[in-house]
Amino acid sequence: MDVAPENACDPNVLVVFVPSARDGLAQVEKVFPDMFRRMSLQERERLREDTGAVRVVTASVERTRDGFDVPPRTGSGSPPVVSVPLAFSRIFLTTREDIESVILLIEARAAGGMSVVQLADYVAMRSFAETRHPPEDVLAMDTILTLFEPGASAPQSLTDFDLAYLRSLYDGIPNMPATTRTLGLNRQLRRMEQDGTGIAEPDLTETGEGE
Repeated sequence: MDVAPENACDPNVLVVFVPSARDGLAQVEKVFPDMFRRMSLQERERLREDTGAVRVVTASVERTRDGFDVPPRTGSGSPPVVSVPLAFSRIFLTTREDIESVILLIEARAAGGMSVVQLADYVAMRSFAETRHPPEDVLAMDTILTLFEPGASAPQSLTDFDLAYLRSLYDGIPNMPATTRTLGLNRQLRRMEQDGTGIAEPDLTETGEGE
């Protein structure tokens, strides 16, 4: 990804190592209340009740197909209405969901022994998509998302599955339905296999991170 010019960067991904992810989340709610403005009550409760070592607060905004903000729903009234000319289709939606900023709270004790590559790639998967901890039935899947799962054998970096997942999400127009995007996962995996563009495991012996 392109890096913003020096002194012109407005960071929108913040990674904080904290003693307690639960306490850190409470502090984020106080300091950055706007990040929770568009979250449903169920989403907030799920964050608060999570018992894992990581909390991810994702602030997203709903926009029209052409990038104009959609006013948020207020109270129990009627949902906001937007007019998008010639936007009706069974293939794509009239609106899209854009990620604006992300705060990751990682308990420092849980990150012990992990490499910078592992942590950075985990942050990428949790930031570039609203991914959650994998459910128990897919813990055997080769994905960096298992990095903080107890008993899981986490990879040393992003895997082919991870990269194909991100590519499928960002492939095509931004207002394509999520189900359509994820259906492209196998296509991305086949393309990577044919092109030889898969991810190789990093040689940690050269960086001193292998021990």
